[in-house]
Amino acid sequence: MKQIISVIVPVYNASATLDRCMLSIINQTIFERLEVIMVEDGSTDGSREMCRSYAENNNITLLESNHKGISHSRNLGIEYAHCEYIGFVDSDDFIEPEMYEKLLRAFGDDEIDAAVTSYNDIWGNEKAGEGSFYELTGQTVESSEIGRVLKHYYSDYENIPCYVTNFLYRKDAVLRFMEGLQFMEDAEFLSRVFFKLRKIRFTDSHLYNYFYNVNGVTKSRENVYRNIVDLTRAGESIKENMARQGIYEEYAGGFTRMQCLGIINKLSLLSKESISEIKESVDLCVRNETVCKYFSEVNVDGFSPRTRLFIHLINAKNTFLLSALLKLKGFRNTSKGTGNIKN
Repeated sequence: MKQIISVIVPVYNASATLDRCMLSIINQTIFERLEVIMVEDGSTDGSREMCRSYAENNNITLLESNHKGISHSRNLGIEYAHCEYIGFVDSDDFIEPEMYEKLLRAFGDDEIDAAVTSYNDIWGNEKAGEGSFYELTGQTVESSEIGRVLKHYYSDYENIPCYVTNFLYRKDAVLRFMEGLQFMEDAEFLSRVFFKLRKIRFTDSHLYNYFYNVNGVTKSRENVYRNIVDLTRAGESIKENMARQGIYEEYAGGFTRMQCLGIINKLSLLSKESISEIKESVDLCVRNETVCKYFSEVNVDGFSPRTRLFIHLINAKNTFLLSALLKLKGFRNTSKGTGNIKN
């Protein structure tokens, strides 16, 4: 039977979750119609050997890279893909058996360029909740109505996380990922792809399982600040993409709030570090012009008192009090609109 969907699986140090991921793909109800492209990125934990074993299956191809990041791995997969449709699955996640069959069936209209399933949040070994498309569920959105999508993906208005993995795309609609980003690369990618899609079909299913490794989250000062830099770099590109379409001003307020919440949540991961170590990261943030610009422009209405205090202190560049606030046990932003942030 002709293969019709290319499924791209980037792999890096994923030995603990790779079998679950790959078995969920192999167990797809239409596996014989899938071209599975694993892109191994220089793992040091035995993942490459596992990938080579899976590549003995005729439907599975292995491409090998040398630790160039997830965006590069996905781009390699896109270049190799031969099929009419493209999907992405991350190696720590897994999918329900009927996911690609149902998404393929959603392309009933010749102008639909992407079909989307909602997702389940998996924390450790437990299902923590189901994602939601809010009023988009079950609808087909045309390009002329793209604003209905953007307000959910790029603002703090009940925002939908920017995952690329719960989509199935026509290959002609897929663009390259921005190289070098390790965080927010999905959001930046979608901010360009959305404007290429003639129609998007939002299904009412929850078929993608998004895994949060509660024991393996990297919270080092270096990684936290690197993620903040990626957040601002991706954010500036998203702003440019929306401005190019003449619609950024309409969403500027919600987008700025979303970016500020993302930065606060990243910094909150440092709460177990010493005050001096936290202050090193805070110092870097207040010297970052883009970070400061977001906080100086944000509308604080609707934020919690603690979040307002945080914003006041970062605008005042009071890094010592900021560090003390972050050190307080249990400090996490609880304001609405943090859905795009996966720690």
